Amino acid sequence: TQIITIYFPSYATGNLLPETRSLKLSSDNIKAIRQVLLALIEGSHQGSGAALSPSTTIRAVFLTSDGTAIVDLSQEALADFQPGIESESLAIYSIVDSLCANITQVKDVKFLVQGQEVQTMDGHIDLTGNFAPEPSLIAQIHYVRRTYVLNTQNAFGPALFRGEACARRPPQGVRDPARRNHSGFHLQR
Repeated sequence: TQIITIYFPSYATGNLLPETRSLKLSSDNIKAIRQVLLALIEGSHQGSGAALSPSTTIRAVFLTSDGTAIVDLSQEALADFQPGIESESLAIYSIVDSLCANITQVKDVKFLVQGQEVQTMDGHIDLTGNFAPEPSLIAQIHYVRRTYVLNTQNAFGPALFRGEACARRPPQGVRDPARRNHSGFHLQR
């Protein structure tokens, strides 16, 4: 089992949001491509948008010697996403960036629908070419942890660190930071 990163569209921010999954990724590249696509079809576990409709089926997958993944999806792949060029672009790059990030042999992606090359997904993005990953669409997530440290005035105050997001109660005898008074966080007597 390994940790993979899948990118889901955030239509509100116009970015791709990374989401990690624990998955036993196959050593066979074709099977691994299918596994990543199935994870995208399954959808986000964190409430992000969908790149592919849950009713989408993977008809076929090929990997050329130059690293192009050819993905043949069912007609349902063209349904169930927000209309517009931005949402269409996010859906496409959600798939492309997810495949390229997790399968090193995949350099770009070509889309087919029902075994045929299609002009566009929803009338905006030209699907006749290959798509290379677009890392600039990936949202930069920074988590902040709040912890409490004793400052030089014998009063506790918040200190911010980059790390995993967590909530922690203030130490015993310290006021709740949400109820801070003008003089800071004083020890209760």
